[in-house]
Amino acid sequence: MARKIWLFGVFFSCCLAAFAQEGVDYTLVKPKKWENRTLASENSNNGHKIKRVRRFIQNTITHYNYYYNANVKLDMIMARAKAAFKEDYTRLLPFYNYSLDATASQKRELDSVIYKCTMGILIHDTRDDWMDNLYLLIGRTYYLKKDFDSAFITFQFLNWAFAPKDKEGNDQPIGSNYNKDEGTSADKVATKEHPNIAQKVLSTPPSRNDALIWKIRTYIAKEEFPQASGLIEILVHDPQFPPRLQPSLQEVRALWFYKQNIYDSAAFYLERALPAAETREETARWEYLIAQLYEKTGNSYLAKTWYEKTVNHTYNPVLEIYARLNAIRQNKEGGEDYIAHNIQALVKMAHRDRYESYRDIIYFTAAQMELERNNKPGAVSDLRLCIKYSVGSTNNQRNKAFLQLANLSFEAKDYRSAKNFYDSLNLTAADRETLGDISWLTDRKAALAILVRQLQVLDRQDSLQRIAALPPAQRDAYIKKLVRTLRRQQGLRDEADSSFSPSPLNNSNTTPDLFAASSGADWYFDNQSIKAKGYSTFKEKWGNRPNVDNWQVAALARNSLATRSGARGAPDLSDSATRAISLTTIDFKSLLANLPLTPEKMKKSMDSVENALFTLGRTYQDGIPDYVFAINAYDSLLGKFPDTRRRQETLFNLYYCYKKLGDEENARRILALLNSTYPTGAFTARLANPDSATEGPGSLKARATQQYEKVYNDFIEGRFDEALAEKNIADSLYGDKYWTPQLLYIESVYFIHTRQDARARIELTGITTKWPKTPMAEKAARMLDVLGRRKQIEEYLTRLQVTRATEDEVVAPQFDTAAQAAANRRPRLVRNDSNLLVKVPVKKPTVAGPGDKLKTDTASLTKINMDADRLASLHRLQDSLQKAMLQAKADSVQSAILKHKADSIAAAVQKLQADSTQLAAKLRTLNSVFSLTPDQPHAVILVLDKVDPVYVSEAGNAFNRYNIETFYSKSLKTENAALSDSLKLVIISKFDNANDALEYYKNVKALAPRQIVPWMPAGKYTFLIISTSNLNLLLDNKDMPAYRKFLSAAYPTIF
Repeated sequence: MARKIWLFGVFFSCCLAAFAQEGVDYTLVKPKKWENRTLASENSNNGHKIKRVRRFIQNTITHYNYYYNANVKLDMIMARAKAAFKEDYTRLLPFYNYSLDATASQKRELDSVIYKCTMGILIHDTRDDWMDNLYLLIGRTYYLKKDFDSAFITFQFLNWAFAPKDKEGNDQPIGSNYNKDEGTSADKVATKEHPNIAQKVLSTPPSRNDALIWKIRTYIAKEEFPQASGLIEILVHDPQFPPRLQPSLQEVRALWFYKQNIYDSAAFYLERALPAAETREETARWEYLIAQLYEKTGNSYLAKTWYEKTVNHTYNPVLEIYARLNAIRQNKEGGEDYIAHNIQALVKMAHRDRYESYRDIIYFTAAQMELERNNKPGAVSDLRLCIKYSVGSTNNQRNKAFLQLANLSFEAKDYRSAKNFYDSLNLTAADRETLGDISWLTDRKAALAILVRQLQVLDRQDSLQRIAALPPAQRDAYIKKLVRTLRRQQGLRDEADSSFSPSPLNNSNTTPDLFAASSGADWYFDNQSIKAKGYSTFKEKWGNRPNVDNWQVAALARNSLATRSGARGAPDLSDSATRAISLTTIDFKSLLANLPLTPEKMKKSMDSVENALFTLGRTYQDGIPDYVFAINAYDSLLGKFPDTRRRQETLFNLYYCYKKLGDEENARRILALLNSTYPTGAFTARLANPDSATEGPGSLKARATQQYEKVYNDFIEGRFDEALAEKNIADSLYGDKYWTPQLLYIESVYFIHTRQDARARIELTGITTKWPKTPMAEKAARMLDVLGRRKQIEEYLTRLQVTRATEDEVVAPQFDTAAQAAANRRPRLVRNDSNLLVKVPVKKPTVAGPGDKLKTDTASLTKINMDADRLASLHRLQDSLQKAMLQAKADSVQSAILKHKADSIAAAVQKLQADSTQLAAKLRTLNSVFSLTPDQPHAVILVLDKVDPVYVSEAGNAFNRYNIETFYSKSLKTENAALSDSLKLVIISKFDNANDALEYYKNVKALAPRQIVPWMPAGKYTFLIISTSNLNLLLDNKDMPAYRKFLSAAYPTIF
């Protein structure tokens, strides 16, 4: 019998071999150790046909030893990803019930699948029937690894290698008129699958058609939608495309529309893709998604229909609940009050025992429906019920309800309740993802905390002042009543004079007999008089203690916990009365002591009110913002305290709030009041720019700016980890509102340095988008262009074998020798058309620089003649000539003679003054190790203080580009050097003398912050000039303070 079964299997395998796919030839590069070993796959295309027995053996081993195990492992990877996926049925569902991030995280298992399939290909005959299936598994694995390029290459190879062939084994042109000439359609692309029943049952269909579907999915994953659309249309019109893959084709069509937010078409094609779902539960999930898509397009009828289908097909109780709730929401029947009928249906649903565990979801949905008809009180009531029934629940429904309650309270300006609801949020990282963008939450909670604290101060001080204003007898009675209430709330006995003290009339040592015979017929546990006496006795002894075990220990623990939790916060100096109450015993004297009954205490109380009102107004203005409430707070402050020390600032803030509300009339009134009361005040001067009111040190913008400036400096100084961490924190608080182009630029430079090109492109693109037509945008665009050609540039430099110095390496600048410098100073032949003009030669007086004609020896100092009498006589002569020129204005000849004499005297005065300046400079620098040689070659140095080498290199590149574009005829040289770990230099050399260096210095000093290095903080760099000899000396002795002192003495008006 076994032999018959074996022969039967061989027979069928031989029959199926006739429909087998041809193998594929390839070149395998093997390691040197195994290059002489021949694998089975290498012998596949030896010119001989594969025998049927060999095919059967190869098919069996490849199928069950390799394909089966790899496929099972891939299914396990998918199962784990689906199990870890969390659905949020309150939002539009993702297209698939797993994420590629979850599959890509299982890298080891995915690599083992690729390894298994590769081994199955290499060590077996490639002409067996499972090669294409193995390649398909490899492509799917790369797709699940999110390695879309490798996946696409694999699917493309599968499409090419296993394409249909003619009878002679030649490739048939796909989609060409050649097929039409053969009697078939020119649109034929897919591989024809034989409809033989035996083949369908006993073999696996060719995987090339499946690879075409996966190729479309890869296009969509890479967001290459035109290519995906083209392939979809080809397969749709392919008459040979197999019917078994039609649902999968409709699936990728629906995915294509879904990814582009075309929801009506996505729903239409997803309906036709339902047979492609693997399980009944996945079918129900897609039906729910179809309903959501129809709901997005406003088609309530179809949405309700598909929600009801989901209810019938799903086994997931949570999905069933949401489907039922949404089906009720989509019910538009019942006239104009259909929402009320739907809410009643939800309430009935909540009262059923079957849905007891899902009441929080039901009431949350009811709240959303109440909001649809603008019934906010009803929504608040339903949200409170949602919170009530979500106790102990593991879902995020409680946080959603608290957040929505807080937002509704905030919109209704009930800020106390809003603060309480926001404080009730208990958010984890996963919860934050499901709640959407809540980056604003931290700032709002901080502002509400300040606001509510000030409101409490106002309420408390108002109550204390009101009690203090009562007549003494009425005040004492009120305080005693309050003491009694507070002590009862804390489970303490009343004071000795209270009604709960042991009465002297009842102070008998005789213990009553509860079981003595009574005059009545009641049993003693039902005797009302005995029960009343027992209650009174208990109250006399214990007071108002709670009916719990170990109540004293519990009370102590609560008090201790409250004390510790309060100690963690910052001390509230404005609320000293509350702290005094909490730290003292609750009795008549302690409460009376906190009342402002003396002038000193009343002044302290009024100061608390004044500070609270001003802080309240500022919080309404900057923290919320709520300008109407801010105006009310400021008006209350000015009404109660007309002479407040903050009157000018309060008027300024009132003006700002009125301007924000568009109330120009009141804004002009406040402005006139400010001008008349404080004409020279600081806040009055700032009203030229009303928006400057937001620039205060405590404002949100000021805090954000300060935080981002710290990030900026951390980047510049090379503390990259700290900078990135601080920027993430700042971004979570403020978003991208306070970003600057300089910050994004230096961050992109860091990303480029660390080869994070994608992140660098995002930052640079943000600069060009947010700040177009600015110098930073031009630099960002240039950097983007270079970044796009980075690989090409690096390959070119590699072929040149150029060794580039690292940023940390100190490069000693190489200066020209004397002969080279002289050669560089020779006149160059530069065309100048102005030379063709005939000009009258005019001798211009030369302006000597500081120390132009000085020698290094002190003997030359005697050659300079400083005669004060001579200078005075020259000035007198110059004045007399000016008068004579005025008198002789009519005589042109006499005027020319006098003008010539005046020019000669002016030149003499200028020369004498220059000689005096030279002498003074020389005398000031005599005691320095540096020498003053203005006629020698000079350099301009950019001194960078605490700047990371990355940005030193970028600054050098910026100046090099500027020099090439602006001073292209001077051949200036730019190099980097380092004096210490904190001081770096960018040296721009090859200036002929000090005058040329000074001229360049003046140009770049003005252009650097605006054009050359606008991303560099101004406080991080300074410009100096230096001679060649002094630079060599400075690099040797590293004494920058000494050189600065020398330069300041030589050029006191410049440095």
